[in-house]
Amino acid sequence: MLTACLLLLLAANRAATAEETVVVRTAAGRQARLTGEVLDYDVRELRIRTTDGREQVVPAPQVLRIETQYVPEQFQAERARDEGQYDSALMLYQKALAAEPRRWARHAIIREMIGCHRVLGRMEQAGEMFLLLARDGPNSSDLAAMPLAWSPGMPPASLERAAQGWMARDELPAAVLLGASHLLSIRPAEALSRLKRLAFETDGPIAQLAAAQLWRTEIVTADAQKTDAWRRAIERMSDELRPGPQFVLGQALARQGQHEQATLALLRVPILDPGRRELAPVALVEAGRSLEKLERSHQAAGLYREVLRDYPTSPAAAEALSRLEALAGAQK
Repeated sequence: MLTACLLLLLAANRAATAEETVVVRTAAGRQARLTGEVLDYDVRELRIRTTDGREQVVPAPQVLRIETQYVPEQFQAERARDEGQYDSALMLYQKALAAEPRRWARHAIIREMIGCHRVLGRMEQAGEMFLLLARDGPNSSDLAAMPLAWSPGMPPASLERAAQGWMARDELPAAVLLGASHLLSIRPAEALSRLKRLAFETDGPIAQLAAAQLWRTEIVTADAQKTDAWRRAIERMSDELRPGPQFVLGQALARQGQHEQATLALLRVPILDPGRRELAPVALVEAGRSLEKLERSHQAAGLYREVLRDYPTSPAAAEALSRLEALAGAQK
């Protein structure tokens, strides 16, 4: 029912109620103002139709701010999210979505809703929310919000059923990628087949992410030449797509005994995306383990404390506490 209602909202063709002003930085370092209707905005670029009817594209790093009017529920939702009240934030975001007519702003709200579901461990709901973006034409920021699986584990039965449905959506390559990522550990033959097809028969961000998903099957066997190739592949990705692939790279480097390099790779995960609360704390714990191998226990303990401070409700927090207690015991 929720998905159906949100689909109706996404399909609604309502005109924006106010003009928007985009403040940009020019090549000379000055500020310029573009007034009109923002058509789309992600981490790469902003497209605006100005008041004289011309469409302009502005690289995202040059966008200083957008002067526009947001619905009050969006501000309330962001406050609730920042306070860790994710269920309340979801209800407020849903109200904001109902009141927001602009496509780019609706996509931003849905990305935030996906993030809340991920923090709460509701991967099925996060996946269904992502399909709304996939049906509506996802941009690079939308793909970065995709709740892909990056670490091994047995998904619950409900997630397995949902993932099977996503992987069968051949008309939506992003849905196939999403489903295959969650089935890779339990249905490897079928998931591998789908991922290889996406990696080699498509292009762009979906192909890059599909290739990185395939790396998960080579963590134990990858040699230095392989991980060097992965590094180069990550460098070709946009920043918002890198956290998951960086995590896989870090795991492989740790397996090779390259703990200094593994630590650096793993620490890039929370640096690139501290809001990815299901992956960042795991990466910090793994980085701490590599530091322990390097006999840098004090630094490892600092990372474990960071997990307990910033991600106290995450599953990785229990592991961080266990490692802290072990380090304290070893010092006695």
